[in-house]
Amino acid sequence: MGRGEERCEACGEIGAYVEIANAQEPAADEPWQSFPPAERLAAPNPRLEDHYRYASERLLKCPACGAYYWYCRWAPGGSDDVLHSTIHESMRRLSDSEAREALEAARREADRWAAERGWVATAAETRLGVEEELRALGKRDRPG
Repeated sequence: MGRGEERCEACGEIGAYVEIANAQEPAADEPWQSFPPAERLAAPNPRLEDHYRYASERLLKCPACGAYYWYCRWAPGGSDDVLHSTIHESMRRLSDSEAREALEAARREADRWAAERGWVATAAETRLGVEEELRALGKRDRPG
């Protein structure tokens, strides 16, 4: 089975892109949509969980087929109604090359955190997680 294909039980229904919007503080009569696609996926490996823990954007991976997704959560500014803020969530399926780029960005960010903030242990764990994922992606590139 290919990565992120419709046949995958965990992520097949997500598609290439999905986005929802909810009121930040919904009124009693206002519906709230959960965002189950993100709940079915996880950090690419446990070593990267701390790196993405509080991030509004993060790399996620399907545990069943290995497809990568980019998850974003944001509150756009400039609302017409200042008393009614909206929270958006989206996920986009990534190609393997886009996943590599996201992993390399995580490694660069971890190195910057180590240098600027002294978060050496977290940075080291992130680098190990990135290397594990890059090795896994490299195996995908090699036939059989």
